Amino acid sequence: MIKLTMFKGGNIINSGDHFRDAGILYRKLYVKQYETQISTNDEFIITLSETKKGVHVIDCQKYKMTGRQIHLVLPGQSSHFNFLEYTTAFQIKMTQKNFEKLRLSLPFDSRLYKDYPVFGLSEKEFQKLNHEVEKIGSELSRYQPFLPIIDSRTGTTFHEVIRLLTNRISNLEDYTLPVVLNRFLNLIEMYYKQEHAVAFYSSALNVTKNYLAGLSQQYLQTTSRDLINNRILKEAQHLLSLKSSSIKATMLELGFEDKSTFSHFFKRHLKMSPTAYRNIKIER
Repeated sequence: MIKLTMFKGGNIINSGDHFRDAGILYRKLYVKQYETQISTNDEFIITLSETKKGVHVIDCQKYKMTGRQIHLVLPGQSSHFNFLEYTTAFQIKMTQKNFEKLRLSLPFDSRLYKDYPVFGLSEKEFQKLNHEVEKIGSELSRYQPFLPIIDSRTGTTFHEVIRLLTNRISNLEDYTLPVVLNRFLNLIEMYYKQEHAVAFYSSALNVTKNYLAGLSQQYLQTTSRDLINNRILKEAQHLLSLKSSSIKATMLELGFEDKSTFSHFFKRHLKMSPTAYRNIKIER
């Protein structure tokens, strides 16, 4: 567990609490006339804001502060806030890996979160979410936080946010993934360490490989093979960044039979060997 006590920039009255562990950051800020720096995020961010004055810019699009609101920022999006009055803001940040796990549990296209990144809340809804977020911060602040509780509360908060969002959308069917594609994503999460071939998944779903490829391209703008490979690659990157996990252990964990095949796979996607990647991560 890491407690962060400093936050640069702006006119901060009190930096509040900042705790990070297990790929989750909880942050509570007391701010006045505060502007964050423009940055491209590599995490998924949920922000609860009470201020009625200010603006949040996401990918150059301005969203006015109007009181109790939720703000969502996806990995890869640029974002910065400009608060114009004293306020309290609550944030939960999760790594892209954690976000993808939660996202795949819902049958919605990621366009949903990009098209509706900011929406208002009733006082009751705000207080309920605030309660969940502060519980996450409370657990993270412990000397030895219990990770299953953090995972459970983070998942609950994420699903509650999406429930509130989808209840406000009249054209939800435009963002709902086909049943087959949603089942495909869930199967990848279940079997990517053992099954790397598209044929396994198409057979399990009782569809052709071409049909699965068409769905992946139409709704997710990628290939079905890349969906599998990207999941394998993300886990490989995670394991190789751990001092306790060797290249051989990573290779075996992800279902590769020999080191050369794993190295070729890794280099083809990241343009560097597993050894080079591991050395960079461990040194940091």
